[in-house]
Amino acid sequence: MKKFFKFSCLGCLGIVFVLVVTVALFGWISGSNAEFTEAGASYAPEQFAGTAHLVEMDTTRSVDLPEALGTLVNRVKLIVSGVENVVIRPCSEDEGLVVEATYNKKRIEFSETLNEEPDGNWTYTVEMTGSGSDLARLIERFFSGRDASLNVCLPADAPIALEIDMDRVGLEAELGGLWLPTIDLDLDRAGAFVNFGSPLRVPADSVSVRMNMGGLVLHEIGNASPAVLDLDYRFGGLALDMTGDWKQNAQIEIEGVAGGVTVIVPRSVRVDGVPDLAPAVGPDAETAPTLFFAPGTNFKDITVRRR
Repeated sequence: MKKFFKFSCLGCLGIVFVLVVTVALFGWISGSNAEFTEAGASYAPEQFAGTAHLVEMDTTRSVDLPEALGTLVNRVKLIVSGVENVVIRPCSEDEGLVVEATYNKKRIEFSETLNEEPDGNWTYTVEMTGSGSDLARLIERFFSGRDASLNVCLPADAPIALEIDMDRVGLEAELGGLWLPTIDLDLDRAGAFVNFGSPLRVPADSVSVRMNMGGLVLHEIGNASPAVLDLDYRFGGLALDMTGDWKQNAQIEIEGVAGGVTVIVPRSVRVDGVPDLAPAVGPDAETAPTLFFAPGTNFKDITVRRR
């Protein structure tokens, strides 16, 4: 028995030693190959004020954009996967549309395009796609001490339709004060916090969210005051804070499976379609905007309360 115990322990120690050496070697190789690149582009079309400027970048797949944009960027698409940190914020007064990326070009591809649509509008698309497993990303992060990141600032001077398509990403977005007619979020295995800290310049036509296997907080969505709020979730958790300055009625559609939704609505707005919810209170309760929850909404996994 002692002999068995002795050699079993030695075997365990041997396995542990091999694992440690393997991880260290993998990390050394990953760290030695990691060449982090900082790419940035700053755009200031005429209607944003200033002239267009493109900062040089070193990427694996770079697309040269027109030197003179001269036209309004009407739509921004962000297609991102395998990137630890994505931040979206309003630009300051002296900034145009700005995109800055930091990444290991051996693992992540970065590209940007500017296309004129058939209707004459312009769409600016950023793609940042990482390869490799989550474990490889974790080891790279441990040994390099750096995270891949994407920072975007959007100007508030003109309307921009915002489309976000993200997979395995951490997103933090402050959209208050912007001019966003439509907002489309498609999140897969992502964690996101989206805040509307102040009212949009113009109430949004629609906010649409599709979420799969992740977690999302939409905070103070009332400051976006969308005419349509459409939420579709699968295997995730959703916290919907609908407080804020509602300017118009809204159609609310929430549907999903295998998840939970918590909805907070302000006391000052009227709500239709939610059973057993207290009526609106306040001096303008009879004329306040109404949030119409779609008929047939399944409230089994949806909790609605006032605050």
